[in-house]
Amino acid sequence: RLTYLFTNDPDQAQIRIHWVRAFAEKDQAGLTDFTIGDATIQIKTPGIPDNLVRANIMHEVGHALGIAGHSDANEDIMKSGRSWSSYQEYK
Repeated sequence: RLTYLFTNDPDQAQIRIHWVRAFAEKDQAGLTDFTIGDATIQIKTPGIPDNLVRANIMHEVGHALGIAGHSDANEDIMKSGRSWSSYQEYK
């Protein structure tokens, strides 16, 4: 139901991911700015284990695909922050 193509040309991409060192808010690990058909994701990497970087990417891609809000369900990757119960499997 979802198809995608990778491109090395940022001008051709509809979703772009940038690796950042930090955000103004200390506990923030990811940020997505999006409109229909275009999204820019920022992912903090220093000090974050690879498995949590992957989880943050999954969460932010959810936003890029149009999920604007957050879930109240602890097991949902769209739960805001690191309070998902699935966080245990990422430790």
